[in-house]
Amino acid sequence: MQRRHRSQNGNKISKFPIKKNLRFCRQAVFAKRIFGGGTNYGGIFRRDRRGHPPPSKTTFKLPQKIAIGSSILQDPDEERFTLYRSLVREEFASQKSVFLCLPQNEDVRYAKSKLERGIESFVCAFHDEMSKKELKEELKKAYQTPHPVLVIGTARWLFLGRDDFGTIIIDKENENGWKTLARPFIDLRFFAESLAQKKNIRAIIGDAFLRTETLYRYEQGEILEFENVKWRLPSKVETKVVDLKVAIKKEKEFKTLSPELIELIRETAGKSARMFIFAVRKGLSSVTICGDCGEQVRCGNCAAPMVLYRTNPSSGSGGVFKCHQCGEMRDAAEMCQNCASWKLSTYGAGIDRIAEEIKKEFPDIKVFEIHKDMTSTDAKALRVAKDFYESRGAVLLGTEMAFSYLYKKVASAAIASFDSLFSIPDFRIREKIFRLI
Repeated sequence: MQRRHRSQNGNKISKFPIKKNLRFCRQAVFAKRIFGGGTNYGGIFRRDRRGHPPPSKTTFKLPQKIAIGSSILQDPDEERFTLYRSLVREEFASQKSVFLCLPQNEDVRYAKSKLERGIESFVCAFHDEMSKKELKEELKKAYQTPHPVLVIGTARWLFLGRDDFGTIIIDKENENGWKTLARPFIDLRFFAESLAQKKNIRAIIGDAFLRTETLYRYEQGEILEFENVKWRLPSKVETKVVDLKVAIKKEKEFKTLSPELIELIRETAGKSARMFIFAVRKGLSSVTICGDCGEQVRCGNCAAPMVLYRTNPSSGSGGVFKCHQCGEMRDAAEMCQNCASWKLSTYGAGIDRIAEEIKKEFPDIKVFEIHKDMTSTDAKALRVAKDFYESRGAVLLGTEMAFSYLYKKVASAAIASFDSLFSIPDFRIREKIFRLI
């Protein structure tokens, strides 16, 4: 079933299916509720709830400066949370509540442990791993407490029905997890800042290293500084870069661990300390190339590079190719699809290869792993992190997922196959590398 619409002068202008029309209406109403104004969103034709075209002069325009009352805070975590504690108490004295907005569930738990001391009765934390009983208790506290409260949660909880919020803090601003993966596609940092402007309250954007565009807005005078912006982050650790081409030049086979890293693991274990090793890729090897024709092993569905995994890690035999884009899997015992050669060579250091080399070199050391294949749920990752911190002389291997669970300091840290980070097709990769380091 379809509808035809005519303009005010009677000319036929469009033909839309009803279902598509209703979806467009919902998006337009959503944009109108947030930003106000008309329903001609972003120059794309939209209709009102009754399906009628909007007036020709109605347009939707983004505000020129959404940062009225916004400020930035670029400080290390400890100093930043110290300032947040002082800010919360100042707002409580003014009978105002505070919302601390974070991108991930584990960030919510960590922030609560840092900020709740002395004000436990007035702190409400919301995350996706809560049980129904915990959720009911937190909601009851948030709605029925007459005293101002500190709400810590992800952006989905910005709609809590309290009218006494005086500040919205957007922390961990440079982390992943802020953009929605389904319609409506929104950067939740932008939404939180826009909501603060609509409610005429203060917004604070904080992180140890802010995004480039946020710092540009600060230089242009669009946003102010909450405290003096620190351009040099304090570093009291020794940093060393090892060139594997030189370090393992005499080795017959490719190794992911340099002699310096092996010695650091031995030294850390000897002191009964703990060490974290960051791995860029999952699996054994991220790239497999034919040695005769140079053809790369790719996915048959989406043409993405296939990652090699070990099917039987205990025996060290068997392998499977897996696509991280669409999930396709096939046996690794295959010939080159271009020239039918069996000479397939693997390149790149995955987390499984690093774990195998550490266990082979140090069979007595406990090795823990945090990545999506090993710890698929938040509860599993928390359990592994707890066991790691309770073990002396242990090594934790992890991808970027592991950073959210490192809630205590470790004696040593290393990045295996650091140069492979530059091969990731992301225009922000240099900014991301700086943040990871």
